[in-house]
Amino acid sequence: MPAAEEARRTVGKVVDLLSRAVPGIEVRFLAMGPGGIPTKAPPVDPVVTDGEGIFEMPAPPVRGELEVASPRFVTVFAGESSDTARVRRPRIVVAPKGDT
Repeated sequence: MPAAEEARRTVGKVVDLLSRAVPGIEVRFLAMGPGGIPTKAPPVDPVVTDGEGIFEMPAPPVRGELEVASPRFVTVFAGESSDTARVRRPRIVVAPKGDT
């Protein structure tokens, strides 16, 4: 992959509270404006983590958060992605949802 193309990608990892990889979980991007207020942006398709909890997606065109969409897990710590970030290696921490 050419360096310019690689620079426009976000590669991150989803882990649980014990830092174990979480495979097969959907990761989605939520655009955020100033002050962390959700905003509209061109869509970025959700992706699913591989067997080692790694995900890869096109770098979002604006600043925002990466979180999971899962019936089994809740995002505890959202990864951040930015159109100006030099390093795009976010880590997302999740915890099992409680039975309520």
